Amino acid sequence: MQYHKFIIKNYRAIKGPLEIDLKNKIVPLVGINECGKTTILQAIFAFDYTNDELNKSKQVHDISNLYFLEDDICEIKSIIDITKEELKNVINYLAKNNENKILTNKGKLETIEENNEEWNKINSQSNKLESINNIYSDLLKKLEEKIDEDILQVELIRTLNEDEEKNKYRLYNKILNKVTDYEKVEEELGFELIKRMPPILYSDDFNDRPPEKVKLTKEGNSSEWEKIYTRVFNDALHKEDYSIYSLYDIDPRRRKSTLSEVSKYLSDNLTDAWSRFSSEKKKITISFDIEEITENEVTQRLLQIDIIENINGQERAFGISDRSKGFIWYYNFIMKIQFSPKQSNSENTIFLLDEPGSYLHETAQNELCKKLVEISKDEGNVIYCTHSPQLLNPQYIPLNAINIVSKTKSKISCSPIGNAKTSSLKTSAFQPVYEALQIPELKFISKEHKVVVVEGIYDKYVLEMFSALKNDVTFFGSANAKSIRDNIQYFIAFNIPYMALWDNDGAGQTHYENAKKEFGEFESQKFYLLPDVNNKGKVRMEEMFEKSDMSIINDILELPSDTTYTMTMGTLYYSRNREKILKEIIAKISPKTRASFSKLDSIIRTQFDIETKNKMTKETKEKVNY
Repeated sequence: MQYHKFIIKNYRAIKGPLEIDLKNKIVPLVGINECGKTTILQAIFAFDYTNDELNKSKQVHDISNLYFLEDDICEIKSIIDITKEELKNVINYLAKNNENKILTNKGKLETIEENNEEWNKINSQSNKLESINNIYSDLLKKLEEKIDEDILQVELIRTLNEDEEKNKYRLYNKILNKVTDYEKVEEELGFELIKRMPPILYSDDFNDRPPEKVKLTKEGNSSEWEKIYTRVFNDALHKEDYSIYSLYDIDPRRRKSTLSEVSKYLSDNLTDAWSRFSSEKKKITISFDIEEITENEVTQRLLQIDIIENINGQERAFGISDRSKGFIWYYNFIMKIQFSPKQSNSENTIFLLDEPGSYLHETAQNELCKKLVEISKDEGNVIYCTHSPQLLNPQYIPLNAINIVSKTKSKISCSPIGNAKTSSLKTSAFQPVYEALQIPELKFISKEHKVVVVEGIYDKYVLEMFSALKNDVTFFGSANAKSIRDNIQYFIAFNIPYMALWDNDGAGQTHYENAKKEFGEFESQKFYLLPDVNNKGKVRMEEMFEKSDMSIINDILELPSDTTYTMTMGTLYYSRNREKILKEIIAKISPKTRASFSKLDSIIRTQFDIETKNKMTKETKEKVNY
């Protein structure tokens, strides 16, 4: 089972329907403060009722749109992929529970005088359960008779209201809904289905603070953090229902040994997990103790958590709050992700991260960006909101994964970057991000990049798809041939490795020559024109392709033969199965097109290969350019 997408309506300032599609495993939400990014995360978090007591229940109680005097019905919908066998298991489980209740009631009825008030109540309950089981039986038959595919999609809708009694689920499928009296069981089906779905985890970088002392109860579930540490103890000791509370009652020597074993387990896990988010290899040591205190005649047991640091061979204990904000973020993040109270071995967990790594420096944020992508590939979907350019590093984050969040006239909206409107000239594919973050676009480029500056956004698209060096360099789209000059100044000023690449046409040649005159002979060694391998006389990026190859690409994309070059490349770039489609295209394109891109790759490779570049002569460069 896995979540396919979420659709939100009438949740706070989200009028909607606002859609978060999970076709990308990682989904950054970008926008200025107060635009509604956190609201989107909390709406998704509220979909799973097992989270209702977490986050101080804010996500299910604080749902009113305060911009209006009355609220419309709040609905959070998820499209869910589920196998036929999984759905049958849910139905059989609920039917079996009802059968057990009916048998229990039968035993009770045999001990009670027939037709008195209690007998009638129990008998009525049994009749109702039998009626529901008949519906379940009809659903199972319908699944077998009408549904051939192994995986089907269902819509699960949660209705939220300030009055908790009105919170409920509706489960919709066009075939299942045709079963007579289906509406009598869809809510129970929905609740049971949620229990089995992958967990939806939420981490708020600013408001979540791990406690240094956690109240212990016999039940082990008085708070989110007691549940988290109960999971830690169960995992460390290979138990299923271990009671930390009862640990206080055993022999102190055995208690000390148990706490030491759990401390080592958690310390090793935290150190290992930290290595996924930071290049720092520092050993992390956690210490546990249990104390019993009495205040105002009330006795409580508390789990004490300390961070142990070795200073000149001496151990020193610190509270979590004594550590840096970066460490507090890390500890909270790892504990909530790795030791979620909702047990699951699923690879389809939903991770909701509110400003992750906001207390980390830029280098650590770049590392975190890479690690978030790794988590999304291995463990589930990562949806996060951010103001940090480092967490949108195009080396790791696919451009079409980014969503732009905005608020206009008190209404929150969210759209994929390709559909986002911009107020200024779209000089780059990242233009909506620059405007959403209110930062200069060149802020995204650092000294660690090797940058190829091209004339336009579609040049960038093409090279990111067809260059063999796309993982080694960053392609930067300018507004036009003239604006390459403006961008060159930035890269020179900040000592960023770059090369400038103009179209080999009239405008490109003019601005190429002007730039050489303006920046001088030394800097001109970084200036190039597109190679004219096939002697076409004029080579813009679209002339890098043979006409027959454009026909092949349009056929594969199922586009009309007269589709414009920009529409073709835009469609290909934002295709859901782009990598698969690209493999098919590259296998079919002509040798001439291959030669053109191979020559361009050779130019780029030579430019960024220092040993080779220093040996180049002026005569050689002229041959390369023409």
